[in-house]
Amino acid sequence: MKRPTFQGAVWKTIPCNGGQCPQIAYQDGYVGVRNSKDGDDGPLVVFSADEWDGFVVGISGFTSDKLES
Repeated sequence: MKRPTFQGAVWKTIPCNGGQCPQIAYQDGYVGVRNSKDGDDGPLVVFSADEWDGFVVGISGFTSDKLES
């Protein structure tokens, strides 16, 4: 299956501070992620729905203290 371009997609902004919030959209079995400050002109990371689900499950409960070595 070809990855979508996300043209005309409905983007949902994830609440954050500082004005550079992630936005996500779903189109044709894929999830797109971009920076709200860049909008349509910025880079886009695309995941299959299965990849996105795995990512979300993987970070559930992940806190900054787990980044310490």
